[in-house]
Amino acid sequence: MRLDCYGGRRTTGRVDRRSKTCGETGTNTSKKKMQARQKYSVILIGMMASGKSTVGAHLARRLGGEVFYTDAVITQEKGKPVSQIFAEEGETEFRCCETQTLARLTNLDRVVIATGGGAPMFEVNQKLLSRGFVVQLAVRVSDVLERTQNDTSRPLLQGDNPLRKIRSLLIGRTPVYDVVSDKKVSVSRRNPSQIVDEILSDKRIQIMIEASKRADRKEHD
Repeated sequence: MRLDCYGGRRTTGRVDRRSKTCGETGTNTSKKKMQARQKYSVILIGMMASGKSTVGAHLARRLGGEVFYTDAVITQEKGKPVSQIFAEEGETEFRCCETQTLARLTNLDRVVIATGGGAPMFEVNQKLLSRGFVVQLAVRVSDVLERTQNDTSRPLLQGDNPLRKIRSLLIGRTPVYDVVSDKKVSVSRRNPSQIVDEILSDKRIQIMIEASKRADRKEHD
């Protein structure tokens, strides 16, 4: 049965966490329950080509946990790449799948989740993101252009003038990324190990890791 996720509105720079959406109902979770959860997972957000999947893999290895990339999960379950889902079923269908996938993944503990670049732009997803410690990978327009130059798998960049599209997306998304993230890390001209080192140096992450270890010991007592 298909869930109609598009009661969830796309947001701009200001995040309204009070609005109810049918997507929110579909995940069967309340804001109060989500806020009450102890955060043990790390969620990576940021523009396309910001390195979320690569950094996520390195981070998961350092934390000794699993990594999940929402686009990869959707691709596996639908049996076709994101670009084909956009072309054949439309962005609305993809965003619906994205919300369902994010709802499932954020119910897991002690994992790293790398999201698609547009996921934080919807209110229902912003509430789901609050289940984990959200790290924004900040990238420059020139970096995105360089990394996507010959990439035909990015549906939002197909057509004329990808530079203008990248700039427009970055301007529209960055204020939202800033609001929903717990930490912002620049990835420009840095390798994955350096980025992960900065993430793990955050005291809040260290506290989260220690809390996770205590929870593990409690479970085994």
